[in-house]
Amino acid sequence: HLFAARAAPRRSHPHRRDTQTEEGLKKVAEFIREHIKNRNGILNENRCDYFKGDRLTRVLLPEVLAEGEKKKIKKRPKVLESIVDAKEANLVAQALLQSQEFYIKVHVVKDPANKQPQKEVRMMKQQTWDEAGYYVWVWDGNPFWTNVFQITMLVVFVLVACFPIWPDFMKLGLWYISVTLLVVMFVFLTIRFLLFLFVWIFGFEFWILPNLFDESLTVVESFKPVFMFERIKTTQLWWRLAISGGFIWFMYWAYTQPTEFDEFIKGQKEFVDDLYEGNLLSDVSQQHKTDLDKIFDKMPSIDELLADLAHEEDDEEGAGSGTCEGTAEECAKYHADESRQENMQPEDFEENEDEELDMDAMLEDMLDADEAEEIMDEMMDEQG
Repeated sequence: HLFAARAAPRRSHPHRRDTQTEEGLKKVAEFIREHIKNRNGILNENRCDYFKGDRLTRVLLPEVLAEGEKKKIKKRPKVLESIVDAKEANLVAQALLQSQEFYIKVHVVKDPANKQPQKEVRMMKQQTWDEAGYYVWVWDGNPFWTNVFQITMLVVFVLVACFPIWPDFMKLGLWYISVTLLVVMFVFLTIRFLLFLFVWIFGFEFWILPNLFDESLTVVESFKPVFMFERIKTTQLWWRLAISGGFIWFMYWAYTQPTEFDEFIKGQKEFVDDLYEGNLLSDVSQQHKTDLDKIFDKMPSIDELLADLAHEEDDEEGAGSGTCEGTAEECAKYHADESRQENMQPEDFEENEDEELDMDAMLEDMLDADEAEEIMDEMMDEQG
């Protein structure tokens, strides 16, 4: 019986065949993609995610908790129930690699001069499974969420392009959201910087979200870790004393000058109120839209145009007939000049011409007299 028990064939797990089908491999790859810890790399000048082989086998194997350990065990799909040891995990990993649809084997280039967090990876010719090797994902996972993201981006783009025709309540809501994010970001960064300075005085560095502005990281990685607390390697004693003096002076000023400090706080509160009320930015496009109908109110009607035309004709006729608009004396003087011009005879023009000739002769005589006087002055100078 003992020999028969040893010679009996090992029963296959009912879900073992599922890991050999294309649909089963997709489910396994989706589970691995969701739970494995990836690294960022550069493959052919493109950003990629890669992992080490032993991490994949650990994800495939069932979790074993020690006595007294309390930890939430991740739920495994039924297709992974057949993987009970490292041998089965390596067989599934090899099947995923041979399909060449999920990941490929690469070589990580280790360059000490490269300070970037993303390391360069290069594809290897021999695509064989090894727990000590590195592999790059070529499968993006379930395309459902990718499609949802693309459709969402398209809808957001169309909404932004149609911003001028948004109703007022949508514009107002967007304004409130933008102002709130601006205020929260400003307050958070201010508190973050002040906490750093306060802790730095005592010889430590404390940052909340230290990787928040690291452009080389993904969005999720920018929020990891939540805080950083380290001892300063260099002393920088004089700078720390200067910062501590600044803190002490500010606290003394806030305590001894409560009126000015209260006015400062009041001014900041009024500024925030003006932001939310929209007093700092007028909606010019909405004002033009509101005043669009007022343009037609300013346009004159046909009756008004005809009345203005008749009034202009009356003014022209009145000007031609010699009408005078003014006081009685001005009108009398105006009519007298007009009648004198109408009654002028040709002899009057000749008299005027004679008067002009007499004036010319007088000017010539005056010039001759000046020249004679200059000649006499020169003669007197020569005799003297």
